[in-house]
Amino acid sequence: MTAKILVETAGPVTTLIINRPQAKNALDNEAARALGAAFKAFEADPGAQVAVLTGAGGAFCAGADLKELGSGTDYFPWAGSDDGPLRAPLGKPVIAAIEGHACAGGLGMALFCDNTELCRITEDLVFTDPWRVAEGNRWTSPQLDITAASVRADGPWKRAAQEYKLKFLGEAQALIHGDLHSGSIMVTESETYAIDPEFAFYGPMGFDIGALLGNLYLAFFAQSGHEAKAGARDDYRDWILSTAEQVWTLFDRRFRALWNTRHGGETFAPGLFAEGAGPAALKEAQDAYMRRLFVESLGFAGCKMTRRILGLAHVEDLESIADADLRAECEKRALKLARTFMVEGQGFADIRAASDAARAVQRETVK
Repeated sequence: MTAKILVETAGPVTTLIINRPQAKNALDNEAARALGAAFKAFEADPGAQVAVLTGAGGAFCAGADLKELGSGTDYFPWAGSDDGPLRAPLGKPVIAAIEGHACAGGLGMALFCDNTELCRITEDLVFTDPWRVAEGNRWTSPQLDITAASVRADGPWKRAAQEYKLKFLGEAQALIHGDLHSGSIMVTESETYAIDPEFAFYGPMGFDIGALLGNLYLAFFAQSGHEAKAGARDDYRDWILSTAEQVWTLFDRRFRALWNTRHGGETFAPGLFAEGAGPAALKEAQDAYMRRLFVESLGFAGCKMTRRILGLAHVEDLESIADADLRAECEKRALKLARTFMVEGQGFADIRAASDAARAVQRETVK
């Protein structure tokens, strides 16, 4: 007999698959009890850090198995039982990878998987704490004391931070990593892995893209603190900005290609744009969407850059600069670009304009 709940492990990630595609993954008694047991095993496994719950065959979960209910079987309401998630929530994050039907109890399970506690950490550390007096904040002091105070008093900058926080809270565009940076991506010639996915949830795509871009721009500004003489690392600076440009350019290209060749969503149905003025209208819609996503990615990059200088967690590129005065100069430059990204993001025509802005800030005299 085929198992109704499949369990797959890959390092710290446990994937639980409801395997009743013929019933849109509705849970009968056997499947409900097996799912509960699988969650218990995940919770007890010290090597398991995050779980992904999904369904087989193009559906997530259609709730209770109504055929079993209709047969007179004494149905086991796992979710609301003493061991179920409504009464005994797990202490580890669970992510719902939803495709297709998520109805009734299936929708309840999707909500159970909402990574609210870890999202709250991001909401505070990234979008709020750097612009207020917060216990965990730290910065290069006393060199940045006046700078930190000016950031807390900057109305337009604070408004931008809260507008991006609102996007983070309300735009469930895709399953995102949630804490993506250059240290969480492992690359070989043939494989790429993103590690530490415990902050993952359904949110705005620009958050992940911006997080990676922000870390690259921080590395760009940090080079002044690591070179023996001015300009000695210019080639490396150019490489960093080139990498940032490739991150956006390749994402843009791949996203558009998937939109055109593997469209599976409910909006912009391909059949609506197949003839006449349709292709041109679709291209205009895609351009507008990607433009908005680009500006948001820069804004989120600015949020992450700010928090890595004035908030709780910093980056080694800057922290390892032994000369505090020099480190503060690098950080002030990074903060200036971060503010521009967040407050004036609409003014950037493309990713190369962002690189040009970084170079311009780098050439300025820091006060």
